[in-house]
Amino acid sequence: MDASLLQEIFEGRVRSLSAKGMGVVEHPSGIVVFVRGAFPNELVKVQITEVEKRYGFAKLLEVLEPSTERRPSPCPHHGLDLGHCSGCPWLPLNYKSQLEYKEHRLLHSLKRFNIDLSETKVLPIIPSDKELGYRNRAQLKSDGKRVGFLSEGSKVLAPIEDCLAMTDKNRETLKAMISTLPNDAWKPSPRFLWSFLEIDEWMNASEVKPNTRRPFFQGNSEQNLKMRQWLKERVQDLNKEQTVLELFSGSGNFTEVLSESGFKRIVAVEVQGEGIKNLQNKNLPGVETHGMDLFEKGVWWKVEKICPEAEILVMDPPRDGLVLRQGLFKGLKKLHTIVYISCDVETYTRDVKDFVEHGFKLTELQALDQFPQTPHVEILSVLRR
Repeated sequence: MDASLLQEIFEGRVRSLSAKGMGVVEHPSGIVVFVRGAFPNELVKVQITEVEKRYGFAKLLEVLEPSTERRPSPCPHHGLDLGHCSGCPWLPLNYKSQLEYKEHRLLHSLKRFNIDLSETKVLPIIPSDKELGYRNRAQLKSDGKRVGFLSEGSKVLAPIEDCLAMTDKNRETLKAMISTLPNDAWKPSPRFLWSFLEIDEWMNASEVKPNTRRPFFQGNSEQNLKMRQWLKERVQDLNKEQTVLELFSGSGNFTEVLSESGFKRIVAVEVQGEGIKNLQNKNLPGVETHGMDLFEKGVWWKVEKICPEAEILVMDPPRDGLVLRQGLFKGLKKLHTIVYISCDVETYTRDVKDFVEHGFKLTELQALDQFPQTPHVEILSVLRR
């Protein structure tokens, strides 16, 4: 893209949403720019802020013709400018449209990678019971004087007094935290602009410790119950004498389902840390735990050594997906079923393409909305050899 276009202001029609949930607008030169806060079919005035080789980014200046899918934002902190919270970028988009765009994004990504869905059971997206008030955990930032989130793509703190996305319990905790300001304990070290503060439903404001990570768990409790039920139904007809390998087991959210389903041997793998310690303390029937880094080179040799007979693979990796997936097929030759749960469309599509090339077929695909008001979509799927 021509660098001379930087800071140029122009008007354009939003033709679609990008993989990251931004509006796609075509510059008069034919180059595409991505615009946060712009939605399909809207006529917008934008200013180009970044220029790359083949595309650019632009700031939304004005919505000249709003979409019929747009609605007023109920949050006083929401906005696109510095100092405003952009943690819920799709808040101005009605919920029905959010669900449709999330489904479309997933299917479009798979088709773009030439993954055949003609024999795949594609189920309708599972909506969240709550559009707001669902977040059971959050990471806030503080400079000791204010508490909030960072404005999108910046190092600028957006102070907040409330967060409508949080559960009632977390909103109470947030208000109690704000009441302690200024708080010298939350001042960042000289090397940093802020401290991070993690909260969840199982703690009070007095328990908040700066720069201390809480154990990972799914951020929407009601949707997590649906995910667990989905997994239970998908494994109920599998032979319980077969060995299950679970990767990225965490504290055992899905391990519990596998154990309750009656599998005799479940090999749960997670990096050493608090998560796997929590899982070990549960003493689940049939479960053995192994601490190892699944992003470490040569890890599949270790996995094969402890579980060469694995026939069923269950995994819920972080956003990076299964980075070292090639070794999986060299060692675990008995695998016939993969249950893949993912939180990232791009890495999920990449991994599925690799599975298909190694003889697996995507037999079931289920999208689930765990984070309303955002472009994120959870993916539940089954692949069989």
